Amino acid sequence: MIKGIIVWICSALISSLAQVLLKKSANRQYKSLLREYVNVPVVTAYAMYALSLVLTSVVAFSILADHGVPYSSFSSAIESIRYIATPVFGVLLLGESIGKRRILGIAVIIIGILVFIS
Repeated sequence: MIKGIIVWICSALISSLAQVLLKKSANRQYKSLLREYVNVPVVTAYAMYALSLVLTSVVAFSILADHGVPYSSFSSAIESIRYIATPVFGVLLLGESIGKRRILGIAVIIIGILVFIS
């Protein structure tokens, strides 16, 4: 069961990283419309989304289902990790800043996850 949860968390982190890559690509200027949508960051991000989908739907769910853990038990807590990871990756990779309201929101999400798992 722990293996499935770890895979699911990795899937959420991969998805968050893909979202930041798409934003990084959107912030650049391209010479043509085709290059705007077909470039290394965009293709990589969509490949990461596909990997995240496979990890979540095939690996994590099959591992959790083998142990009789229903999807609804962990989905809210694990999927909430994306709301934490995406701004953190934005700071680390894009040099963005996180405002006080976003920090407060992330704190509320973390508290919610801690309440859920306790």
